[in-house]
Amino acid sequence: EYLEEQYHNLGKSLRQIAKEHECTHTPIDRRFKIFKIPKRTYLESAKIRGKRFSGKNNAQFKDFGILTIDNYQDDKEMAITSAIGQNLRALWNSLVLCVFANPPPAMITELIQTATGMDYDIEKLKILAERIYMIKRLFNLKMGITPADDRIPKILLEPKDEGNSADKSPNFQQLKQAYYKFRDFDSGTGYPSQAKLKTLGLDNL
Repeated sequence: EYLEEQYHNLGKSLRQIAKEHECTHTPIDRRFKIFKIPKRTYLESAKIRGKRFSGKNNAQFKDFGILTIDNYQDDKEMAITSAIGQNLRALWNSLVLCVFANPPPAMITELIQTATGMDYDIEKLKILAERIYMIKRLFNLKMGITPADDRIPKILLEPKDEGNSADKSPNFQQLKQAYYKFRDFDSGTGYPSQAKLKTLGLDNL
């Protein structure tokens, strides 16, 4: 922000999210709107901590609540899919699973049951995944982040001039509002509601 203010051309070219440079190892990263919400609302900002699910790619994740969406949607479905993708990534990271392998929820459920002897199903897995995400969110809120920090630099919101994404730009504020609503976050503080925390068994935090 300082560079953008003091050195216009340099500052405006920085593709940083919360002081981290956006990873660009794949061209879809810049174009698809589904990456914009996970990157700014996850706990490690520019890192990909969401999962792109679209078309045929999401068939094996349907039981986890993943929706079939278009890459350029600016609506509730995009926000929901982004949030659930974050939960799933949080679970994979906690289990130290390769995010490129993309193990389906059914396989993860079987893995946990075999390793621990605990009785698990997809519904319990969904709660576990959301708990992991929410605990990290609460920590960051305690450390001082606010809804104002959930933002995307201008360069990532500017439409491209060519290709499939020409003239397409994500309505980040609209997506953010839908995301907050689905997560049950307070728009003023960024904190999840007590009802949400109670549902996840985190109301004592």
